[in-house]
Amino acid sequence: MWNQCFDGYCPESSLKGDKVKMRLNSNDFFESEKTGLQIAISYPGVHAVVLKFRGDGKFRNTIKYAHEVENGELLSPQLVDRFPYCGDELFGDEAQFVTYISQIVGSKCNNKTNDSADFGNTINRYREFNSDINIFNHRNSSFDYCYNYFRNVDISIDVEKSCLALGFYLASWGMLRGSGFLLQRSYKYYEKLILYVAKQQKEKEYLWNIDVNSYPENYEQLQTIYEEIKEIVIEPAKAHLTIITKIMLGVYGFVPAYDSYFIKTFNNLSKGKTSFNKFSKQSLEAIYQFYIEHRSEIDKLSNDIHVLNFDGKFDDNNHYTRAKIIDMYGFQKNFEPGAFI
Repeated sequence: MWNQCFDGYCPESSLKGDKVKMRLNSNDFFESEKTGLQIAISYPGVHAVVLKFRGDGKFRNTIKYAHEVENGELLSPQLVDRFPYCGDELFGDEAQFVTYISQIVGSKCNNKTNDSADFGNTINRYREFNSDINIFNHRNSSFDYCYNYFRNVDISIDVEKSCLALGFYLASWGMLRGSGFLLQRSYKYYEKLILYVAKQQKEKEYLWNIDVNSYPENYEQLQTIYEEIKEIVIEPAKAHLTIITKIMLGVYGFVPAYDSYFIKTFNNLSKGKTSFNKFSKQSLEAIYQFYIEHRSEIDKLSNDIHVLNFDGKFDDNNHYTRAKIIDMYGFQKNFEPGAFI
C-alpha cells in the first residue's frame, strides 16, 4: 500500500504487502535488507530521499534500523548527486513512485553481475550433478525427509522413530564413517537430543522460522543452540563443528553445514577476514553478508525449491531455507565430482 510518509520500512516492498526493515549501511543510508533500495534522511522530520542507485548490502557493524528512529519524513526523489540529494519535489502519487523505482539502477559494485552469474552457475552444477539418481532415493533427499519430519511432526510421540530419522540423515550425510565416534553408537544415543528438540517444539516453535535473513537478531540464539547440542551429543575431546552444524541444518534448517567443502569456500571468500573453522558470530555475520550480496538469487531459489515429502510429493508449503541454498553453494563450489563428503 502506498504511503507518502516514510514509516521506516522499505516503501518498495510495502507495495507488495511486505514489511521489510531498512538498516543503516556504511554510507549512512538506510538500505532495504531485501531489495537494496536506499533512503537518505537529508532533513530529519522533513525529507526521506529515495536514491537512484541500490546498495551493496555493506551494513554497519552496529545495527540501526530506520523504523526505530522514524520521524514521518515525506518520500522524495533524488534530484542532485550530493547532499542533500533532494529539492522541494515530493512523489505525487503511487504511479509516480513506481515509475521512479523502475528506473533505479542496480548495485554500484562492479563485480556484482559476475558474482551473481557465478552463484547461479554453482547452484545449477549442484542440482545437475545430483540428478543422476532417482531424486526420491538420492542421499541428498535425506535432508528433505529429516527437515520435513522435525518441522512438521511432534517428535515426542515416537522417540524411537525420531532417533532413527535423525540417525539415518547423519549416516547418509557422512557422519557415521571413518574414525568418527558416532559410528560406534546405536540410534539410542540420540534420545537425549530428541527430547531436547521435542521441548523446543513445544516452547520455542519460532526457532523453525529463523533463517539467514534474520541472523542479526539471532546470533546469540544460534550460538546457544550450538553449545547446547554440543553438550548433549559430543563426547570429550571429539570434533564437533561438522556434526553439530549438520544436525542444526537437518533439524532446523537455519545454518549451513560447516563441512570441509563449505569451510574452504567461505574461507576463500572471506580472504582471511573471518575463519569458518569454528562456529562463531563472525562466521554467521559473514554468511549474512553473503546473503545480502546475493539475496535476489537466494530468495528466488528458496521460494522455488520445495521440500520433498516421504510420500514422493513436494510440499507446497515448505521450501528450502536460505541457509540450505547457501549450504548447497558452499559445498558445490569446492566439490570434486567423484569424491565423497
